[in-house]
Amino acid sequence: MPETCALLMSFGDGAVEEIVHEDVGLQRAAGFGRYDEQRLAEIDRPFHRRDLRGIGAVQHVESRPAGLPPEGLGQNFRPEARPAHSQQHDALRPASEVLKRGVGAASLLWAHGISGDVPIIVARVADNSDLEMVRQLLLAHEYWRMKQLSVDLVILNERPPSYAQDVQVSLEALVRGSRSRPNPTEEGVRGAIFILRADLVSIEERNLIQAAARAVLVGHRGSLAEQVRRLPEAHPRAPPPKRLSRGAPSRAAPPRPALEFANGLGGFADDGREYAVTLDQGKWTPAPWINVICNRSFGFQTSAEGSGYTWSLNSQQNHITPWSNDPVSDAPGEVIYVRDEDSGELWGPTALPIREQGSSYIARHGQGYSRFEHVSHGISLELLQYVAVHDPIKISRLKITNHSGRSRRLSVTAYVEWVLGTSRSASAPFVVTEIDAETGAMLARNPWSVEFGQRVAFVARIAWRGRCDFPASSLLPQD
Repeated sequence: MPETCALLMSFGDGAVEEIVHEDVGLQRAAGFGRYDEQRLAEIDRPFHRRDLRGIGAVQHVESRPAGLPPEGLGQNFRPEARPAHSQQHDALRPASEVLKRGVGAASLLWAHGISGDVPIIVARVADNSDLEMVRQLLLAHEYWRMKQLSVDLVILNERPPSYAQDVQVSLEALVRGSRSRPNPTEEGVRGAIFILRADLVSIEERNLIQAAARAVLVGHRGSLAEQVRRLPEAHPRAPPPKRLSRGAPSRAAPPRPALEFANGLGGFADDGREYAVTLDQGKWTPAPWINVICNRSFGFQTSAEGSGYTWSLNSQQNHITPWSNDPVSDAPGEVIYVRDEDSGELWGPTALPIREQGSSYIARHGQGYSRFEHVSHGISLELLQYVAVHDPIKISRLKITNHSGRSRRLSVTAYVEWVLGTSRSASAPFVVTEIDAETGAMLARNPWSVEFGQRVAFVARIAWRGRCDFPASSLLPQD
């Protein structure tokens, strides 16, 4: 007799990081963009080296008029030294405690002329010995502008106030003598330089500036090149060794629905109440065939492959998870994984992101719900997703049935990419997450958002029913 159990998870908004399993194999499966970014960096390296050779040829022309030494130019622009526009250098950001303290909207920085619309680099200086790092950053800022990269450089003078104000005077002289000043002839480049005295900036504003920065450089920690060289190298870990499966995996397909007006991929089922799509080996929909499920203020869309995104209040301005809007890749931002803890095998109820060879996937789009069915490894998975009628909550109910005839140890892991804004690339640096100690739910918010900064998104396990042998920790969000 097959044994069945069900897992109920909720995902909502109202009250980033990613929720991943600790196992390396899942990180490789769920790390959308992480390994692609590294490969792109390796491909891009020869072009950066070519740029460096070009810089060497013009540095005498472009550096000396600015009053900066040309011999220090090349070492600061190695391919890995790109903190403003790369996610590989999170180590240059402040500690998580500072990020939590730096809660506030971008409008709090407007009084200092900082819009918050472009990446921010912060340089903290406290002594004249820190001026060499400032010179290097001014040169870096000029290089970014030359490459049409908009970056705001905020120099925070932390020298205690005195009558002479020698550090402030030296900083102002460096900026005046630099060609890094805003130039209206450079169309599309918005980056500027700001010198702020720490004694004239409130603690809240200082924390907010550091929390919003893509990188914070401190003068007493050495030159720009030395601080970049101390960053840990990003190396992908080797996948875990493959363990032998206990018995041949079952490839039995889920029951096929009777279809009306079938077109080779799908058709109407259950007297027209559902539209069912069957994805057999090598079958894909020509474009994402989606179902939009929502109440008055909250909803999500999902495709036949299981991809989609969730929004709250405003489907354009307040994405909770990302919408790829890509008819080719249809990358998912929300995934539920099932893992066999004995064999290490990993799969899921939807065709994306893990599409098993030789298996069939069935998606049923109904009014107010979508259902996904998949049978593999002797396990039948049925995922039902819907939205509460009146509450801003997306509910995912996973039904697991064991057809293998033996006891199984399975773990279920939820993965989500937080957006909490218009796009992940714009809001990711400002998303703050935490685990609620009482419920185990992961909470996420984006205080940088002007309109939705006070709202809190969450993902949590609600309950499971039936005879289940799940390790309890695997059902809780993993930070």
